[in-house]
Amino acid sequence: MNMPFFDKSGGMAHYIAVPTYSRSDEFTMLLVGRDEESFDEEEIRIIASFSAQATVALDNARLFAEVQNLATIDPLTRVNNRRYFFELAELEFSRSKRYKREVAIILLDADKFRDINENYGHNIGDRVLKIIASTCRANLRHFDIIGRYGGEDYIIMLPETPLNIAADIADRLRQAIENIKLDTHLGELYVTVSVGVALATGDVLDLPSLINKADMALYEAKRAGRNRVVVAQYE
Repeated sequence: MNMPFFDKSGGMAHYIAVPTYSRSDEFTMLLVGRDEESFDEEEIRIIASFSAQATVALDNARLFAEVQNLATIDPLTRVNNRRYFFELAELEFSRSKRYKREVAIILLDADKFRDINENYGHNIGDRVLKIIASTCRANLRHFDIIGRYGGEDYIIMLPETPLNIAADIADRLRQAIENIKLDTHLGELYVTVSVGVALATGDVLDLPSLINKADMALYEAKRAGRNRVVVAQYE
């Protein structure tokens, strides 16, 4: 309940403090002060009412932020969900085309993920997905865009990035993931990924075409034995 905590006169200053609790039981306090006469009952009532309204407004703002977050972030891996990734990537692709900037796509897939789920359980599978996502975020630049593309697939857009640098980034991600050791109820688990890389060249007119090139390179990485990076071939 919102009510005044104290109304104290001291020297030139007078204060009133109103404690409030949010929907999530977070404690906050509104402190109002002035150098004039102390607060009367009507002013105290108005301040308490304002505090209650401010608490509701803050709760609604938090709720709105949570809804916005759920609409853009994959809840398991905490990277962009597929829909929001494509929103960001389409904007970046258009910008890159307009200003003739290089832009690359990385597709990254966890190797033998079905076997991990079947042998270790889905809880361990979820841990694998989260660790891959966090490892990628830790090894990417702040302006790179990462999203969860599918079940165990991640997609990354690299703005302002030539093909050789994109390939280096992709292999750095692969190595960082390969070096991870997970302790499980069945012992240590090491995870590897296969990676496809493609650059938006002149014949790539849209984002789906660029992703398709990276997808074909990813397929070659899988076919060649997994745990490797394959760069799309260009004429």
